[in-house]
Amino acid sequence: DCIALLARYTDEGRLHSQSELMRHTCHVCAWVTVVRERVLHSFCSLKDANSPMRLLAQLLKRCGDGRLTPRLRVCLQPVRKRCKAILTRSDVDDHVR
Repeated sequence: DCIALLARYTDEGRLHSQSELMRHTCHVCAWVTVVRERVLHSFCSLKDANSPMRLLAQLLKRCGDGRLTPRLRVCLQPVRKRCKAILTRSDVDDHVR
């Protein structure tokens, strides 16, 4: 279950180092890129508490202004493509955009 798995990554106490934060952020990137279309609104919404996209935004914010690892930069590329493709679809509600 995607939601149960993502809940593991919301526990800030689990992250003891910057490298763990970067690794977890890469894992959430993978979930964002493979989430099924039927959870489209959760995927895009930053308001939904169970949204992989919201969790990714929170993790990236925690990364701060520091440099992203090369691995994370690579992981973010398909996320960007996926978000762009979904947000340009005609059946996506305006509030999600």
